Amino acid sequence: MPLINVIICFSNYIKLLHRLTESIIRLKLFTSS
Repeated sequence: MPLINVIICFSNYIKLLHRLTESIIRLKLFTSS
């Protein structure tokens, strides 16, 4: 059963990373314009 926990943790990490990159991209676009 620990494999499921690893998968859930990994998916949460991916979501967090996606949000972080999205905000960084928005910040770059905002500062460049």
